[in-house]
Amino acid sequence: DVCCDGEVTPDNQIIFCDSCNVAVHQKCYGIDRVPSGNYFCHPCTYFEKDREYLAAERRDGPRTAPSPLPIVCELCPKRQGAFVQVDMKIPTRKSHWVHTVCAKWHGMNYVDIELKD
Repeated sequence: DVCCDGEVTPDNQIIFCDSCNVAVHQKCYGIDRVPSGNYFCHPCTYFEKDREYLAAERRDGPRTAPSPLPIVCELCPKRQGAFVQVDMKIPTRKSHWVHTVCAKWHGMNYVDIELKD
């Protein structure tokens, strides 16, 4: 979902978000090493879908499909895919999200996921 290339190498695996199932190469999405447990993409962590997933897992109940994330790429019309948060220098409190491939194409800077609005 990041680079549209399904090729895998030992040091660049494809990783799936446990919550939304988005597929990303670890190098394309900035993942240093493959996690040994659950993995959640940036938007699922930001919007706390990871917590919902883990709570359902602890209850050992049936998992329902996650609700769609409240984001749209600021640069293209697609609503699904591998998103990153970006600093668009627009004076709003709203978070801005773009697909990783759109951000790379336009030379945008990523925002540290630990710095939530």
